[in-house]
Amino acid sequence: MRARLLVVAFSALLLAACTAQGADLASGASGTATPSTRAARTAAARGTETPIPRFPTAQVLLDRDSGRPIWPTPPPTCSVSPAGNERPDLGPTIGEAPILLASQALPVIPWRNDFVRVVWVVDRALDGDLILSGRRTDGEGTVRFIRQGGERATEQLHVPSAGRIGAANAQSPETARYADIQVRLALPAPGCYELQARLGEVQRAYVIHVYS
Repeated sequence: MRARLLVVAFSALLLAACTAQGADLASGASGTATPSTRAARTAAARGTETPIPRFPTAQVLLDRDSGRPIWPTPPPTCSVSPAGNERPDLGPTIGEAPILLASQALPVIPWRNDFVRVVWVVDRALDGDLILSGRRTDGEGTVRFIRQGGERATEQLHVPSAGRIGAANAQSPETARYADIQVRLALPAPGCYELQARLGEVQRAYVIHVYS
């Protein structure tokens, strides 16, 4: 009888110890930093999906009445090229014929840490390849170029037979006179940049300011 009572008492103690250990494990799991299940890991990962921008980008201020962008004044050390209106269908232009540069924001461009879309406007009377290059004038950095559908950006872009690109439409004076070559620019950082265009004996330089 005494032995039976000892067995019952030992079983009760063993059950109590297991229950306490289970409670400790349960309470410890709630404070564990690393989730132990796939569902928990997935839930934890979803909590970190909010993208964090790697670099700040420039803000574009709009005129309250007209809704047009207001570009900041470039610093005195950056003498940007004057803007013209040779191709109103493409936006402001800088440079002189027979090679112009057109874009929606010229000669001051907000820095977006992304490619900038521009159009090189070449007189169809010119023969030869268009060669583009560019550098930063107030610090280190070079401009990279890539054509529409190109595979990779390069520091010197060759456009074969630039004056023959696109069909000359007699109904449009612009396309009848000029070849429009879409190019994207990669600018490494805000600053002052000089872009160079050469086609045969014709050379043009364009100065732009990229603000942050």
